[in-house]
Amino acid sequence: MGSGGVSFLLLANIVNGKAFCFVTTDPSPQVLDATAWIDEAGASAVSCADIASVACQPSPGDPQVHRTAELLWGEVKIIALQIPGP
Repeated sequence: MGSGGVSFLLLANIVNGKAFCFVTTDPSPQVLDATAWIDEAGASAVSCADIASVACQPSPGDPQVHRTAELLWGEVKIIALQIPGP
């Protein structure tokens, strides 16, 4: 397995009860994109130092999962991500 990278650390934090929260005053529906991966190539550690960076993407060979959902005003949304094994 690669260096583990920030993507694994973020996933571990979520599994341990930490979550990402989004707050807005805009009542229109919000589109959510969630991507998680195992950094087998070890390439994400540098590009994902800032996980909000557009450069923070999985390598093509990394096991990954992507989900898109719509968040309505006042709604709590849980997006489950199950990464397939290598």
